[in-house]
Amino acid sequence: MPVQENSLKPYSEVVTGSIIYGTIGVFLDRIQNMSVGSILFSRLFFGFCMIFIYLLLNRGLGQLKPKKNRKYLLLLGLLNTITGLCYFSSILYSGISIAVLLLYTAPVYVNLLAPSILGEHISSKSIFPLLLAVGGFY
Repeated sequence: MPVQENSLKPYSEVVTGSIIYGTIGVFLDRIQNMSVGSILFSRLFFGFCMIFIYLLLNRGLGQLKPKKNRKYLLLLGLLNTITGLCYFSSILYSGISIAVLLLYTAPVYVNLLAPSILGEHISSKSIFPLLLAVGGFY
C-alpha cells in the first residue's frame, strides 16, 4: 500500500510506537528480581499472542506463513532478540535515562553507517534531518 504524501498517519504511527516503546523502561523499573531473559520472553510471548488474536479475528492467519527470504527473517529475529536483551540489560544496569537515550540515538548511527554498510546514497533530503538530530543532542 503506497503512502500518501499528505497523510499524517505514517508519522503518527511512528510517534505512537516510539512513545510506547520508550515507556517500557518505566514499567521495567517496577519489575523486581526478574532476569532479562524472562522479561524479554514474556514481552515477546504476549506480543505474539496479541498479534495472533488480531489476525485470527480478522481472518489473516495466512500472513504468518513466511513465503521467501526465510534466512533474512531468522536473521532479523536474532538481531531483534539481541537488541531486546541489550536494551533491557542496559536499563537494569545503567538506568532508564541512559538506555532510552541510547535507543533514541540509534537512528543517528544508522543514518551515519547506512552509506558504508548498505551502500545507500546520501542526498540533501537525508542530511538535513541528520544534522537536526545531531544538533539536538548537544
